[in-house]
Amino acid sequence: MRTSLKRALTATGALVLAAGAVVLPATAARADGAYHGTWKLTAWKINGVTIPCPGKLELPPPAPSISCNDHEKLVLNDNYRYTTNLEVLAHLHDDTGDYAVLKFADTPDKVIVFDANLGGSNPRAYHLRLIGAKAGTPNKMKISLSTTNPDGSKSIAKMIFIRVS
Repeated sequence: MRTSLKRALTATGALVLAAGAVVLPATAARADGAYHGTWKLTAWKINGVTIPCPGKLELPPPAPSISCNDHEKLVLNDNYRYTTNLEVLAHLHDDTGDYAVLKFADTPDKVIVFDANLGGSNPRAYHLRLIGAKAGTPNKMKISLSTTNPDGSKSIAKMIFIRVS
């Protein structure tokens, strides 16, 4: 019960931070299109441990294991809709929906928010970082989430993607 409450509070805190961010104007976001396209999941990085795809990391109960196959993709369309077959989102029934990219005013950091087509509002916010350039367009993307564990320590989980189109 306490763990569920902590997770809910953590998610609410992420949303409050996202709400305080400055939304990128749609015209500017469409102009650079840096995050639009098809992205293939190549690895998970959890607390410094890298799990290449395909791969699996067993975690102590009650946490589920983290796994990925070699054909998990995330498609970010320029109409701010997403589709995915990422196992981590599919098991939450988050395989399609809307997304928004927010930029904090005083930092280069961005946040990506996914809101699935679940009949109600259930947004999920993650840190977004684009890396590398191929003809001016980033070719690598990291989506990450930082959480506070019950013992007060921090955990960071990152999904690492490469652009495929």
